[in-house]
Amino acid sequence: MDALIVDTLPAEAKAGLEALGLRVSEDTSLGSHNLPGAIGDTQILIVGRTRVTRRTIEAAPKLRVIIRAGSGTDTIDLAAASERGVFVSHCPTADASARAELVFGLVLGLDRGLHHPYPQASRAPAHGLRGKTLGLFGYDATARKVQEIAVGLGMRVQVHSDDLTTALAAEARVRRVDSADTLFATSDVVSLHPAAANGGVVATAARIAAMQPGATLVNISRRQLIDMSAAKAALEAGTLRLGLDVYDADDYGDEVPFAADAYPTLLATDRLAGATAEAADAIASTVLGHVEQFLLTDLIPDCVNLGATDSDASTLIIRFRQSEGVLAAVFEAFRDAGVHVLAVHTGTFRGQVASYAHIVVDRTPTPALVAAITRNPHVIRLDYR
Repeated sequence: MDALIVDTLPAEAKAGLEALGLRVSEDTSLGSHNLPGAIGDTQILIVGRTRVTRRTIEAAPKLRVIIRAGSGTDTIDLAAASERGVFVSHCPTADASARAELVFGLVLGLDRGLHHPYPQASRAPAHGLRGKTLGLFGYDATARKVQEIAVGLGMRVQVHSDDLTTALAAEARVRRVDSADTLFATSDVVSLHPAAANGGVVATAARIAAMQPGATLVNISRRQLIDMSAAKAALEAGTLRLGLDVYDADDYGDEVPFAADAYPTLLATDRLAGATAEAADAIASTVLGHVEQFLLTDLIPDCVNLGATDSDASTLIIRFRQSEGVLAAVFEAFRDAGVHVLAVHTGTFRGQVASYAHIVVDRTPTPALVAAITRNPHVIRLDYR
């Protein structure tokens, strides 16, 4: 199987992939424009900053997996990948500490005016962070690391996240805020960490307008989360401090309606969030684990473009003695019952005498279907939930 690495990873990553039996090519000079012409018969594509466009995906007839060596997949055309049946995965926790460090690098830089070349006497006085309120929109791995740093600096932390229950918030020692509007209006610093399913604008014009004068908004997650026209107006008025790490230098003036250094309360970095040696090592290790899992099971962890499992779905656990045709008979029974298979995972018990199959189907099996499967003399047991 052929793998292509198009962004810099530690040398151990390539060696590890080769140890898994892959033929590995590495070219960090390609960029997104040249990638379609170079991807060829690649089956596993590993990228960092490089964009993976529809053109690249359609130029790769054998492509099976795209792995983003970092967190987030906004640089990959998920629609095109899904249409071609290509798994898209990333490393959502590997660089969480590095990303959280940059969040506070931006917050501190904005508070102290560290990005300004003019004399210290002409800078606005720093607010300081102790006793201030940090609002986290979303509660992913990076947000949890941001919380740890904030608590160490003496900040109060509140969170708005659909995935955070009252009980989980109490366990995490954060204040749960039901409304995103309330989070923006009552936080001195807001950091954006929405779930991948939340693809819309989070920092809307109304929410930006409701923020306290001089409040800080930070986005290191992905693009299009902030209403940039509203942000521009607040920057011009001097009421907003804005930290960004989701755009390249040439995106300003194009996707972003202002220059990267246009305002004294703007601090923009060039996608540096996961750019530490510690994060690089953790990402390389995660990539190797993902590839190894894919080679073993044809499934990949942290896949972002699989459809949600139907709420009526059931998982069947079938234990059976090794015999030719057992699973074929099971799938024939599904076909005859009009049951659709959503996912399959199989394995073998020690000694190679018995095996098991975890099969996710689109509905609860009927007694007739259970009887059709278990009447096979080689089936030891069938359970479902």
